[in-house]
Amino acid sequence: MNISAYILDYLKQFGTVTVPKFGVFSLENSKAVINSENGSILPPSSKIAFHSDYQVLSDDLVDFISNKKSISKEAAENELQIQTDFWKKNFRQSILWRSRISELFFLKTENFISKEIV
Repeated sequence: MNISAYILDYLKQFGTVTVPKFGVFSLENSKAVINSENGSILPPSSKIAFHSDYQVLSDDLVDFISNKKSISKEAAENELQIQTDFWKKNFRQSILWRSRISELFFLKTENFISKEIV
């Protein structure tokens, strides 16, 4: 199993999981929904919420992974750290990419508008 699967497994068992130096995932219940297009009813379900917190600390998930994989706590901690570092890096790149796209769009729009006015 990969780290994401262990997080999901923990989440299903306990409802909330603190990922050290990354954040907190929790299950939130959603109500039943009636599809207005065809009248079908979607049953109540759960959705996963996430609160980013790079300062949060907890050994619970590390212990859980260590026990499930029969590895040392240090090895589990290292695996979790590698995964969260990867997620953080991708998240930062995603933000930078979106910011760059916004800048390019604004510049193109600004140039377009100035060309139209002149």
